[in-house]
Amino acid sequence: EYCKEVENGCKNFKETTDKWRVLTDGESDTIIDKIMSDIATRVLGRVSRNKNKIEYLLQRMKKILKRSIEIVRLSLSRGEYSAVCYEEKFEIEVEWKKRKITLDGIIDRVDAAEYPAEGKISLRIIDYKSGKKDFNVVSISNNTDMQLVVYSIAATELYKKGSLGRAQKGLSPTVGGILYNKLRDDMVSCTSSDIDKLDELLKKDMKLDGVIVSDGDDIKAAKSMDKTLN
Repeated sequence: EYCKEVENGCKNFKETTDKWRVLTDGESDTIIDKIMSDIATRVLGRVSRNKNKIEYLLQRMKKILKRSIEIVRLSLSRGEYSAVCYEEKFEIEVEWKKRKITLDGIIDRVDAAEYPAEGKISLRIIDYKSGKKDFNVVSISNNTDMQLVVYSIAATELYKKGSLGRAQKGLSPTVGGILYNKLRDDMVSCTSSDIDKLDELLKKDMKLDGVIVSDGDDIKAAKSMDKTLN
């Protein structure tokens, strides 16, 4: 809902990218306040007991949302990627052990970096995680956790069919990254001298977690995610 509000009125990839890059902290806070106010009105209007507890939980939720949104903003404003679709439904047919099976699901977010001069488009798969699950590349290598791999295949197939949101059509698609975006209230360890840095530590713990796919130039791949890297 936050992302859709930010991108309201954007007609193409460039307008969307520019909107994220010029979004101010004040504008972001205003959107979050409106979203949380609407949620609070709906939730509190349905309960008659424990309102103080619910109000506390809503305030806690708002703090988590603000930290999470900052990670989202950085991922969409510092690099070459821009979101092209949210909550994208898919249904694909794959071959597994000589059998054809149908897989369906919903991808939380797909970002794209477009390179029309090269005839290429790079897709970045983002999966929002509110639970304790962390990215584990070993599980992918062992074929025990294939969720993000399936999402990347699905996003590529959707793009080839011309049905991947605002992504420019007719380019050659590759997958540039598969990442978790953590949306949770984790506990972090810190000393008394780190108290002033607590918010920074919490944000660091919520950073994007996953794999960046490189075609051989690791620095170029990293900077496509974040141009401020040195």
